[in-house]
Amino acid sequence: GALLCPKVPFRQLLDRSGYEIDVHKKAGVSPSVAMRRMTVVSPYPHWHYFDAYGPGKLKAVYRGNGIPLPWGNMRKVNDPCQHWAV
Repeated sequence: GALLCPKVPFRQLLDRSGYEIDVHKKAGVSPSVAMRRMTVVSPYPHWHYFDAYGPGKLKAVYRGNGIPLPWGNMRKVNDPCQHWAV
């Protein structure tokens, strides 16, 4: 991520785009790389990014402030992260 999205230029791109997820298209990276890098370059310290997939799969987790992990995604349920805007 750091090589593909250097900190200052990527933060400037995010500022110009209003932190839209589609910024990955302008940066030429995957949505996952853009989201992970967003957690690093943003001045907002409380980003929480979960790299979640289909039922029963959780690949990578980024969290802060002692927020519990969304272990609900490890079970097959309709809405595993009810308190998160997904």
